[in-house]
Amino acid sequence: LKLYCDCFAAGAFCVSCSCADCYNRPDHVDLVNAKREHIMQRDPKAFQRKILRDEGTGGGERHKKGCN
Repeated sequence: LKLYCDCFAAGAFCVSCSCADCYNRPDHVDLVNAKREHIMQRDPKAFQRKILRDEGTGGGERHKKGCN
């Protein structure tokens, strides 16, 4: 399971992306769900959006955390 996969981070299965040999597929749903639960136990906000929409200030977007 490739944890850096954009599909996995978005909570979707790999279907039409260019991942090679990735287990983030519907036929491995048990593995994917177990890994997602393990990550959520460590960081409950792990799968939340990283870019927020500023609706009160003209509708722009900004990063949730900012620069490190």
